Amino acid sequence: MNIKNNRFIKLIWAYCRRFDKQDTFGLAAEMSFYLFTALFPFVILLFVIATLISTAMQDMLFSLISYLPRDMENVITELLMSFKGSLPIILLSAGLGIWYMGSVILTLTKAINRFYAIKETRRYIRLRIRAMFF
Repeated sequence: MNIKNNRFIKLIWAYCRRFDKQDTFGLAAEMSFYLFTALFPFVILLFVIATLISTAMQDMLFSLISYLPRDMENVITELLMSFKGSLPIILLSAGLGIWYMGSVILTLTKAINRFYAIKETRRYIRLRIRAMFF
């Protein structure tokens, strides 16, 4: 069997070249960065809203925090108690979370456009608003 003339090897080689040309790993890294960054504002928003709902929910959250190491538990407890009922923190964390999740959608749009060789013609502001809506 001649390896150089094998159609399967040629297909795999062409796929690898296209995979590299479209910067698939770079786009995946960009999306994972934005997803990881969006996690923190949403966790803060979850804690703040949960403490506003009821004291039982607050007690449940603090019992979950008790599984962390003692120093980290104290820092997180103090941080969450300072956020309790703070409207600016709620708005800021919701805004940051929506902004970063919109960045994930923009990266996904860029990846799909690149994979299908489509030139983006829409304006950035329109794309950003649509991405934040999604």
